[in-house]
Amino acid sequence: YGLLQDTWVQWREKTGVKLRKPFLEYVNIANQAAKLNNFTDMGAMWVDSYENSTFRSDVGKLWDQLKPFYQQLHAYVRRKLRGVYGSDVITAKGPIPANVAGN
Repeated sequence: YGLLQDTWVQWREKTGVKLRKPFLEYVNIANQAAKLNNFTDMGAMWVDSYENSTFRSDVGKLWDQLKPFYQQLHAYVRRKLRGVYGSDVITAKGPIPANVAGN
């Protein structure tokens, strides 16, 4: 577990720090482009491409249907990871540590 955690932290420090500024610049440019095309931001522009005025509510309904399966899958993965790493690393509730969840 320690090696996974160290590797994950180093990867995040090396890539996250370097990519933060360029990513924020990308988001800013994308939002400016969206505004030039009469959208509030790039997210609104992406959603518009689905040509469905109920897209957001449709996705919400799909999530409501999928959520019980997701919760069961999450519980199953947590139980298996607790068997590998122990309950001191993988808690009974809360998020699964990203360094053991993979990419």
